[in-house]
Amino acid sequence: MKQTSVDWLFQQLWEVPKDKLTWHTMLKIAKEMHKTEIMGVYNDGRNATEDGVDPETYYNNITN
Repeated sequence: MKQTSVDWLFQQLWEVPKDKLTWHTMLKIAKEMHKTEIMGVYNDGRNATEDGVDPETYYNNITN
């Protein structure tokens, strides 16, 4: 089973010694992983008709 962004972040929070820079870096990585997951699901779920929205735009629309 592929590790999700949430699973990865939990593991990092549990196992890695933390300072503010480390927390910020882990959050940035988890957010990028989440973005990739959402865009992948969007691509996988598109039906045969083109909706005219690329994955990046879709992600930005649902997260802003």
